[in-house]
Amino acid sequence: MPDPILYLQAMAAAFGISGVLAWWIQAAGRCLTRPRSAVSEEIVAAASQTAASPVATAGALAAAAAGTVAGCISLQLRIGLPPVSALDRFLTLLLPAMLIVELLALTAPGWLVVILRAAIAVAVPEILLRGSVYVSGSAEAWTSGARLCVVLGSATLLTVAQLLQPLHREDSQVFTSLGLAAAILVAGIAIMLAGYLKGGATTFPFAAAVAGTAASCRWMSPRASLTAVIQSGTCAVFNLLFIGCFFGAVPLVRAIAIFLAPVCCLIAALPWLRHRPGWQAGTIGLLAACLPLAVVLTLAILEFRIRMAPLL
Repeated sequence: MPDPILYLQAMAAAFGISGVLAWWIQAAGRCLTRPRSAVSEEIVAAASQTAASPVATAGALAAAAAGTVAGCISLQLRIGLPPVSALDRFLTLLLPAMLIVELLALTAPGWLVVILRAAIAVAVPEILLRGSVYVSGSAEAWTSGARLCVVLGSATLLTVAQLLQPLHREDSQVFTSLGLAAAILVAGIAIMLAGYLKGGATTFPFAAAVAGTAASCRWMSPRASLTAVIQSGTCAVFNLLFIGCFFGAVPLVRAIAIFLAPVCCLIAALPWLRHRPGWQAGTIGLLAACLPLAVVLTLAILEFRIRMAPLL
């Protein structure tokens, strides 16, 4: 049975750990770069207007990862070793690979990062579906062509979404992260309503950790780079929705709508919003992302009530 108290505790742990750790990293970075003269003060001020340092970006990613781990521990999530289920393989294989790629992206050439992300995108269906009825030949109408379409379609969707992330405004990345957190949360609720309680509950620490990191960075440094957090969160929600589609009963159209909802935050980068402050444009983008999520969530709840009506 679902345990709302346990879910709230897990989300609180993920939000608190990620927020405190992100705050500590940002504070430590300020102390290390504290100016000692007028000249150095000008240099630091100029640097603060440019892109964040790789250390700060890696720190934000580490804070989100630590918050997710804390939330999963509070959730009392049991992971099989060696991994048996698709959820186990995501948490033990794909998630660490995603984090490593995003850390490499801070210093590696752009073309290499694109190749590594594309490789993970292609590997997602093969790893998550391994040992299931879909690849063992017992699933109806699951041919080699269908398998190839799933692999190529999934890889294309994930790769395009990740390639669009750099188009977001740097001064509104916090709001993009909050939109991503909302998408992860809605994905979890949709997966739970579809009948996969464990898979849906796993999303809650992810959503809280992304939100905690974004809120802390917004408070400490509005221009803090959350690129690595957004990229890894995008890949995470894709994996979780993929699991929900194939091992739950989440409709494909609904899953795609949830996954692409954060892309609506790109509205903040449109020409007619570029002259507005980052928080204004980011708020508009966040509202645009929440609108389709609200529609999808409402449809999922209505469908669940209709399906469960005979049992109530």
